[in-house]
Amino acid sequence: MTGPIFDFEDPNPLSPAPRPAPAEEGVPGRLEVCRRCAWPALSRVTELMSGGFLDFDRTLRAIIDTAVAITHAQRGCLLLYTEAEGFKVVVARGLDEKDLSAADFRPSYSVITRVRERGDSVCIPNLYQSPFGQTDSVMQWRILAVMCAPLILKTEAVIAPAEGTPSIEIPTFGGIMGVLYVDSTSPTTDWSDALLDAFQALSDAAVSAIVNARLFEHYRRHQDMRQSLEAARAVQERLLPAAAPPIVGFDVAGWSRACESAGGDYYDFIPLPGERFAVVVGDVAGHGIGAALLMATVRAALHTLIQYVPDPGEVLARLNAVVRRDCAGRYFMTLFLGILDPAARTFTYVNAGHDPPSLYRARTGACTSLAGHGMALGFVGGSRYVAAPPLAFEPGDALLFTTDGMWEARNPEGEELGRESLDRLLVESHADGAGDILEIVRHAALFHIGDVTPEDDMTAVVIKALPPGAPPAERDHLTAGLAALRIDDYDGAIHEFERAVLLGKNPGLARYYIGMACSDKGQWTRARGEFLAAQKLAPDLPNLAAYLKLTAERAGGVLHPPGGPA
Repeated sequence: MTGPIFDFEDPNPLSPAPRPAPAEEGVPGRLEVCRRCAWPALSRVTELMSGGFLDFDRTLRAIIDTAVAITHAQRGCLLLYTEAEGFKVVVARGLDEKDLSAADFRPSYSVITRVRERGDSVCIPNLYQSPFGQTDSVMQWRILAVMCAPLILKTEAVIAPAEGTPSIEIPTFGGIMGVLYVDSTSPTTDWSDALLDAFQALSDAAVSAIVNARLFEHYRRHQDMRQSLEAARAVQERLLPAAAPPIVGFDVAGWSRACESAGGDYYDFIPLPGERFAVVVGDVAGHGIGAALLMATVRAALHTLIQYVPDPGEVLARLNAVVRRDCAGRYFMTLFLGILDPAARTFTYVNAGHDPPSLYRARTGACTSLAGHGMALGFVGGSRYVAAPPLAFEPGDALLFTTDGMWEARNPEGEELGRESLDRLLVESHADGAGDILEIVRHAALFHIGDVTPEDDMTAVVIKALPPGAPPAERDHLTAGLAALRIDDYDGAIHEFERAVLLGKNPGLARYYIGMACSDKGQWTRARGEFLAAQKLAPDLPNLAAYLKLTAERAGGVLHPPGGPA
């Protein structure tokens, strides 16, 4: 709303000036003056809004420069409201389009307060003949003329910038998000109602420009964060085993899924001297980037210590010192460490606060938990860990390791999957290979939660004892991936097909199936990259040309390296 222009010859300086008489012939009237002043300003702001640039700081500076230019003022500033600091000057500029510091410029806050409280714009050609003429800032800086307009946000204050981006709140005070202000230290006789109309039009357009720039900044920051998290996820996936190692007389399998882009669950199969293997399952308290960083630290330290420290209890004691030193009690981690000796068919283990694994005994058909429990890593300095007596394996025995995210997984009704359910699945599937047992457990957990977003990372590892000297069962990853696709488990399917590519098991067809799964997930850029890779490896696959055309249209012609994130 446009307010009054204060006429300094009026005996009451707060009264609006009388409406000017009709323009004489050849002399521009109020509407013509407004058009001449406003159109260049609005064109400038429209350029900002249409993508000339959406940088937030540059947008604010361009608004001030435009305001100074159309009013022929000497200085200008923009104030924005925040709940913490109220109305604060965020940028101040001079005639030379250079920033002004607080030492170089102080506006008339009495005028700004008046505009903020009444919600309309004002034009004061001579401050000394107005109620604001005796304030400190006016006297110190010799301000003679001021024009000021509120930035009124007429839409909802909570705005969602784009699908998949969190909404943001534009703070306002009584609907006013800021104030646009210019002043001059020279007498200004050409300021008029028409110019005030143009100034108000500029402030109205500036609101949209500022909101758009803030939304774009928020969107870009969110995109940068998402890309960083995707990069962290990709790095973390490389820290986990790409595939289970072949172990004579045993079949092993593992799987992990972070509830966020990066998580704190960890599993590993680490080769040791004497054809032994360290089997590791761990869980950092919490999830996200912090948990992922601690997981990476523990993994690096463990890979070094396990090669030179023969006692697994001493390995955990030293890991505890590392976590305690680096995290200072802010994080802790549960960890189960076992040493599998295929030649002796024994399993020596030590537990640092982790959920005890479930042991199925083929001889009895019963399922029990492994005894032995120590303090979580990083919880108490100087903790000691003692390995349990070696566990002897018999053919058909199986061990199931999980993190608490598996058995605590909740369905839409809030019911946990429960450890008993996992033990029952282990008993029912004991005759299957380790990979198939793992898939049964994994599918059961994902089916249980349905569309509910997991509250914690999920990890499972299976060790299955085969007859002495028997080669490990070879998993058909293509068949397992197609089975996952049939129940819309796209992440599980992609996981299986990626393993097929890694092992060289019909990689062209596996890439083709990855492209199909990514298409079903709407990840068109990666899908196109996978189909292009499949075309090079197996050009005769059915409907490949149609898939390439479809993904090219949906991906907008931007290709992603095959196998990379969508």
